[in-house]
Amino acid sequence: MDLKQLKWIFLSIIVVLVGCKDSPSSIRNNASCNGSECSNNQEGQLPPTPSKEDKWIPIQKGMDGRLTTPFIQNFRSIRIDPVAGTAIIVLPLESVIMAEMEVELPNYPGAKLVVMQEADGTNVIAFHLPLSYLMKGVDFGDPQRLPSGDPLPAIAGGELPAMRVGIPASKVKVFVYIGVEVFAIYVEVPFDPYIRLTFPIRQHMEDPEAKGDILGYFTTIPKKAGYSGGFFLSTEIPPEIARQIDEILE
Repeated sequence: MDLKQLKWIFLSIIVVLVGCKDSPSSIRNNASCNGSECSNNQEGQLPPTPSKEDKWIPIQKGMDGRLTTPFIQNFRSIRIDPVAGTAIIVLPLESVIMAEMEVELPNYPGAKLVVMQEADGTNVIAFHLPLSYLMKGVDFGDPQRLPSGDPLPAIAGGELPAMRVGIPASKVKVFVYIGVEVFAIYVEVPFDPYIRLTFPIRQHMEDPEAKGDILGYFTTIPKKAGYSGGFFLSTEIPPEIARQIDEILE
């Protein structure tokens, strides 16, 4: 092969490579890509529709509420269980000893109180409420205040429909309250908390220096004129998270 033939071969290869680089199909593909979306959006395809499981992720993060007091640090008091479709508020009761049990609310399937011990040994009572009840409201009767007649702490209007729930073999009295997108639990205790104090329950943030939105409140209730003291815990679903839950429940 002489030098002239080699020259023509190399020129042919260069022409082919340049043509491939600038071909219409290549340009079309590049125009439809945008960074990391390239692999998911070739030939103008739309991004995949998020699965139901994916839709729960921001809801769980948004409703991960942490309570901090002088005696409790970063306690997870507000939770979402996407498998059961429930919202959960958890009240720490270190000074109250009760046997572990589940108590279902009569006539309200899926709603229950759970007395248990957390993995770290904390004694708690948790109120599990189906999100379908919480988003639409449920008939718990007429609005009520605390048993003493005082307004419910940090609740607009100071009252909500309520139900007393009996705990077998226990002197502890438990009251649950529910309205549209808001619910609460009040537990009377066999001692006097003495001072009324309210602490916010904040959305958990990855940055320890950041403060998340307030999702609810924890309040100590002192004894009053023949009425036992206790602990009150409430939460209200933020509007954006409520919208996301509605979309899933539709």
